[in-house]
Amino acid sequence: MLYERRQNTVEIFGTKVPEPKILMDFLGFETHVKQIRDKRGAPMPPLWYDHASYYIVDLQAEKLFGPGEVVPVPEIVKAADYEFEIGCYVTAKATLRSKEDALKFFKEHCLLTILNDWSAR
Repeated sequence: MLYERRQNTVEIFGTKVPEPKILMDFLGFETHVKQIRDKRGAPMPPLWYDHASYYIVDLQAEKLFGPGEVVPVPEIVKAADYEFEIGCYVTAKATLRSKEDALKFFKEHCLLTILNDWSAR
């Protein structure tokens, strides 16, 4: 008897994708991080260069917008900030022991997408 693992999927803007559990936004662009920290008078933390820095985004359907949709901006917002980012759906857990394992995992379990990040200022 064959066992087939069923994975929950959701339809996001007309495309079925594995149901995401969390959305992690990584701070991978050094110049951008430096600009943010400079505005606060804070130096770059040495650990930033050793470990991936990220924050977890609350996944709520009403906060996700598709192509051609208007992103509502509440009246209390002074400015809306926009960033183009690359998103990646990861469809499985991994234990990676080598660069080869990582590349194989990426090819098999990572789905890239465009993520337009809007922030209220």
